[in-house]
Amino acid sequence: MAAKLSTKRHFKTFLYVLFIFLLGVFVGNIITGRISSQFSLDQERISNYLLSMDVQMSLFESNICRVDVFKLTEDKVTLGKQLTVLEANSRPDDPELISLKTQYTLLSIRQWLLVERIKKDCSKDITTVLFFYSNDENKGANEDQGYILDYIYDKYPDFVVTYAMDVDIDTPALIALKDIYDIETTPTLVVNGERLEGLQPAVEIEKRIFTS
Repeated sequence: MAAKLSTKRHFKTFLYVLFIFLLGVFVGNIITGRISSQFSLDQERISNYLLSMDVQMSLFESNICRVDVFKLTEDKVTLGKQLTVLEANSRPDDPELISLKTQYTLLSIRQWLLVERIKKDCSKDITTVLFFYSNDENKGANEDQGYILDYIYDKYPDFVVTYAMDVDIDTPALIALKDIYDIETTPTLVVNGERLEGLQPAVEIEKRIFTS
């Protein structure tokens, strides 16, 4: 009799554990499905934003001296933050993410070229900073450099524009840009055409901004 009660108790325990396990799997699938759906929506929104900004750039190129550079770069910063959030919630090798990052990189290079034209043709006092970084090499230093550049951008929003370039993105335009400035390590900054290798403190960047 005792053996039968013990067997029944174990069976009930087994059913309870099985129920908890299946419930966990069910809830997990729901959460995964929602994350996947949100990820797809975020991808679509960012993709549409990239397309819109690309059209905007084409319109601006015929009237560059009328371009509000800082409104233009503000939109790019907003897009970059959205892309960072998306990147943090996805696999680094996700093909859709890589495609969006590639489009964003190309847009950034095109916008940088436009700003350089504005500086030259319209006599605008603008400091451009190219930030070459990697998520694989010297990750801590690259992250610290990113925070420092955020501080610089917030401190001088009226005449400093920053463009972050992931050196691991495989696209001919970025490869050419790395060759032009001889980028061999990260982090590396190019402030108004002057290359600075290694982690740069805010005071050093500010010195280059006001002397270049």
